[in-house]
Amino acid sequence: MTMDTETKELVAIASSVAANCQPCLKYHLKIAMDSGATGEEIKDAMEIARLVKSRSAIVMDEFVKEIFSDSKESSEESCQEKSSESGKVCCG
Repeated sequence: MTMDTETKELVAIASSVAANCQPCLKYHLKIAMDSGATGEEIKDAMEIARLVKSRSAIVMDEFVKEIFSDSKESSEESCQEKSSESGKVCCG
């Protein structure tokens, strides 16, 4: 089973909103409307993306606070030092 063009474009609209890609959103809005998506369906897709995006930002903010709090209590070892010990790249 595959998605029809309208459904694909609604997903693309939501993805564009979540990715903060205005050119993508403009592009996919036109195709979605041409494919029969209603204004209400488009608004719903954008609202879902906005809610997911805002919730993930809240969760990330909480995670950052937790990491910051933990970092005060942990050793002064840098990200680079930890990366070299584990063999994993940390920050690039």
